[in-house]
Amino acid sequence: KKLKKQKSNNGDEARLLAIKLAQREAEIEQREMGLQEKKTSQEHFVTQRTNRPNFPICKPIVYHDIRKEIENKFDRIVCWQGYVLSFVFGIVLLLNSICSILTIIIRPAEGAGITVVADQIKFVIVAGIFPFILIPIHFVVSYWSLYACL
Repeated sequence: KKLKKQKSNNGDEARLLAIKLAQREAEIEQREMGLQEKKTSQEHFVTQRTNRPNFPICKPIVYHDIRKEIENKFDRIVCWQGYVLSFVFGIVLLLNSICSILTIIIRPAEGAGITVVADQIKFVIVAGIFPFILIPIHFVVSYWSLYACL
């Protein structure tokens, strides 16, 4: 009787192990299918990104097309807003440079503004350099990373 119980227990354990093994095999197959789908979607993504560079217009370096590359409507809106805000930032920096030049032309009343000419020149030089440095850096850091992640 004990041998029969041990054989039936061994048989039950074998069945349980076989069921667990079958479940693990099914999980592995599902993971493989998921990885295969990811691989094909990445291949599609890579082939989709191999278009000719078209941005910036003056000297194309990268391919940039919000309508074609971003499918989700909300993501497209967010990307477009980032694009516009990047240009607004550039315009604000250019206006800052223009206003700094105006500080030399327009003489401030006593006690207002920068009165020392050397300080005015330093201010104009710094404000004139900012747009050329900060606009491309801001575009790459803030907008291009947003565009790439969407």
